[in-house]
Amino acid sequence: MHRFSALKYLINEERMQTKQKIGEFNAYNFGSIISQNGGDFCMYPHQQQTPIIIGDMMGHGITALKESFAIKGFLSGCLATPIPLTDVLKTLNQALYEQRLCKNSLVTLLIGFIENNTLHWFNAGHPAPCVITTQGKLLQLSGTDPLLGLSDDHQYQHYRYDLSDVAQILLFTDGWLDNQKMSEVDQIIAKLTHDNLHSEEFAYALWQASQVKLSAEIDDASLIVINKH
Repeated sequence: MHRFSALKYLINEERMQTKQKIGEFNAYNFGSIISQNGGDFCMYPHQQQTPIIIGDMMGHGITALKESFAIKGFLSGCLATPIPLTDVLKTLNQALYEQRLCKNSLVTLLIGFIENNTLHWFNAGHPAPCVITTQGKLLQLSGTDPLLGLSDDHQYQHYRYDLSDVAQILLFTDGWLDNQKMSEVDQIIAKLTHDNLHSEEFAYALWQASQVKLSAEIDDASLIVINKH
């Protein structure tokens, strides 16, 4: 992403922020997934499990954006059928392996949903979710499988994490962490927790405090903050 484009969406961030309801949770979306000026994308399919899909196309600008439309179109077609979420990555992986779409690009993809107070996800090369505990501690979860399209026989795992002691869930693209360390994000969260910020206030303040630095060459950057109503 060019610096001018980054400056443009940082200035207009409040206007572009969107909120999605997923059951008893809210998801607050920030960055390139809203401005749609690169390869980051997200989807909220209308399914019983109310899944969240976040992805990141290789590359930048209009080329990556066009490729992301192809992936979203394929996923929309899949999810319009009775296909279970457990099979979505396998189906997309087969299409990419056979080069039926996005022949010259790579994509990372995470499909997540919340059920019975448990976070579930399937992950193809995307950063694993983070959670923030009720005590304000940041935890990086483990659960990432290989990129899509590299092998036609890979089985994508079903990962789970109990949310009993979780206040916030963070989904993001790798650009969000390109110019900052996880320890720096942890310090931001500690301050926001100390300031007693919750729900929408917390989500907005986290994004504002953790935005990428304009002085560096930056990738598309996106963040989804999920918490209870």
